[in-house]
Amino acid sequence: LGSSMCNCLRDLCRKEQKKQIGALAGGSKSFADFDLNYYPDRILSGTNFNIRQIMEKTLDTCRTYAAQFPEQHGNLLFSGGTGLGKTHLSSAVARGVIERGYDVFYVSAVSMLSDFERERFGNSAGGETGESTNRYFSCDLLIMDDLGTEVHNQFTTSVLYNIINTRLNKRLSTVINTNLSQDEIDKAVKEAEQFAAEDKAKKEEVDTHNHADQIIYQTEKTVADMGDKLPADLKNEIQTAVDRLKEVNKG
Repeated sequence: LGSSMCNCLRDLCRKEQKKQIGALAGGSKSFADFDLNYYPDRILSGTNFNIRQIMEKTLDTCRTYAAQFPEQHGNLLFSGGTGLGKTHLSSAVARGVIERGYDVFYVSAVSMLSDFERERFGNSAGGETGESTNRYFSCDLLIMDDLGTEVHNQFTTSVLYNIINTRLNKRLSTVINTNLSQDEIDKAVKEAEQFAAEDKAKKEEVDTHNHADQIIYQTEKTVADMGDKLPADLKNEIQTAVDRLKEVNKG
């Protein structure tokens, strides 16, 4: 009623979000059906860690995260090979947070970046551009699945950096699943920071050129409007300065 969402609409939204997550995660997943017996009860080679105990601790962390969201503010990173339970746990987290009434956006990294590509470069087929990218920056919890399977270039790296950095600054939570190793993640972060700095420098350069163009246009318009009211020597002085600015602005 008014600006508040009624219970029936809220329930419908929850069902739709669960349906979306189930489709992406290959079926409905929950903490209850996460089977710890799948993981061997032995020490991981080269370490002092018991594999099953690690997964028990991971499962408890995810349960607490979902149960206390958003008071349990923060982000989760699931890293490891295929078949270790990353998608199951992130899907279970999503389900738990949705049950608490929060907006969860569960999406593959490939689909997410496709939305930004359509927004930036347009749709060659001339169709609709897809879901607005605004939700990536505003939903209560964003879950990126299969990070690392996307095409890797400066554009995709800059988009990922922008999403993650913006959400961190807004204190909005993000969960990421990836098959990348820690070394690969560290390398990607360094590249993202480098590309972000380059993008910032390019934007500042474009802004400077645009500002110079505005000054040139406004100055020439003012001189033309004033006509003979301006002394000839002052006109020449102004024109010399404008020509110099035009020459500098070509670079």
